[in-house]
Amino acid sequence: RLRKKQQEIDSQRLLYEQKSQIARELHDNVGARLSMMLNTVDWIGKKPQIEANDLSEIKENTKAVIQGLRDARWVMDKTQITVEELFDKIKYYSHQISRNYTVRISFNEVTHKPVILNTTQALNLFRICQESLNNALKYSDATHIELELNYNGENGIVLSIHDNGKGFACAGVVSG
Repeated sequence: RLRKKQQEIDSQRLLYEQKSQIARELHDNVGARLSMMLNTVDWIGKKPQIEANDLSEIKENTKAVIQGLRDARWVMDKTQITVEELFDKIKYYSHQISRNYTVRISFNEVTHKPVILNTTQALNLFRICQESLNNALKYSDATHIELELNYNGENGIVLSIHDNGKGFACAGVVSG
């Protein structure tokens, strides 16, 4: 009975830690975007004339805040997320973000044994994919992006993102 109670306590502690991580993620992501929007609005207020790109910046940041809240809500509703659910979420996001680009996105999923992720793991992987896709679409001039999910042993996964873009010179990268 004591062992079962300890497992229950450990499970609750893990859930609390995961929800705290999500709350920090929301604060950092949404808070930063809202601060940028507020600064943009302040800056626009000091200009003699509003320009289209000023409003476009506010619009893009607003969309990002809304999407960030949806993503956080997706993981907060769960205590565990299967890799298949995560990959489906990544596919949906990929289709949504690439609508205004002339790029083909393909998905390759090699399914073996189901892998379960905790909410922190799922959200971190999702954010990495978001950033990779955003960078590939905005900066690489890629015409094809491939997302691949492979299973690695009993409980591991390998999530790869490849594009045929122009790349960058490693020597020119500034640390930061």
